[in-house]
Amino acid sequence: MRRLLGVTAVVLALGGFGAAWAGPAQDAMAALERKDYAEAFRLMVPLASQGDVVAQYRVGQAYEFGRGVKADSAAAYGWFRKAAERGLAPAQYKVGMLVSLGVGAPKDAAEGAVWYRKAAEQGNVDAQFDLARAYARGYGVAEDPVESARWYRKAADQGYANARYELSGMYETGEGVPKDPVQAYMWMLLAQAAYAADGETSLGGMAATQLNMLAGSTTPTQKAEAQRLANARAGNSQ
Repeated sequence: MRRLLGVTAVVLALGGFGAAWAGPAQDAMAALERKDYAEAFRLMVPLASQGDVVAQYRVGQAYEFGRGVKADSAAAYGWFRKAAERGLAPAQYKVGMLVSLGVGAPKDAAEGAVWYRKAAEQGNVDAQFDLARAYARGYGVAEDPVESARWYRKAADQGYANARYELSGMYETGEGVPKDPVQAYMWMLLAQAAYAADGETSLGGMAATQLNMLAGSTTPTQKAEAQRLANARAGNSQ
């Protein structure tokens, strides 16, 4: 499940709407919180045009989802690109995603991977996951299971359920990492917990099925150690 940044999270990540925080920006923020998207868009556009990076990102989202304005992928890409070029990680991720898919911009997997990396290096968990997947598939980058595992691990450490699931599989097969049944079982336990926390019942069931399969090649001692490590990561060490 993707972890999308909310209104407050993006603003706080940048310390507010810059010098224009009081007045229109504050009103725009309030409009977004109450889901008055048309009013929020009306207030955001002037701020974005003046170079406010958070407003640029929010105008991009408005065009992406058709909130307060007719959906327009090309316009969304344009505004995300402005914010991305100024270093905003969520916008860099959006540019990478849109370019990789060829939505609102010419399809270019290599350029998409460049933007994923920019966002991933700033800790954006969605970008970390998609960069890992790009390395796993050789999409826009040379296929590299070691790099794939490295980026899955970064996303998994942030609690990203799908990354935990994929990392478990890599430890099971020894692809990109040393084969390790304890790590495979631990990461699948953590994936199951993350899916449960996200309310992803079907994916949680899939993780449970995979745990049953892993159990067949994992000793009781290894399972106990995996559970201990999972508890420690969850802050529940006995």
